[in-house]
Amino acid sequence: MTLRSTCLVLSVTRTYNRNMSNSDDNYVGVLLEQIRDEIKAVHEEVGGMREELANVPKREEFNELKDDMKVVKAGHVRTLKDILAEQRASAETPK
Repeated sequence: MTLRSTCLVLSVTRTYNRNMSNSDDNYVGVLLEQIRDEIKAVHEEVGGMREELANVPKREEFNELKDDMKVVKAGHVRTLKDILAEQRASAETPK
């Protein structure tokens, strides 16, 4: 729990405790405990998302991959054209 959320919980507790009976105080305590647990779960989940986002490739890496794929595609097209030209040449040549 962060300092800010702890201060908020303490502030809320002080405000509600001024004019409350013991049973009301227990009820608020239970609610605050549930809220703390929920806040903790959210913080854990957000922390996990930050780690996942740190592992996502950056835009520059995608651009490099895109350029590499253009080179591979050009080489593939060039090779395919060479193969087709050789097949045409061999088909035109009488055996």
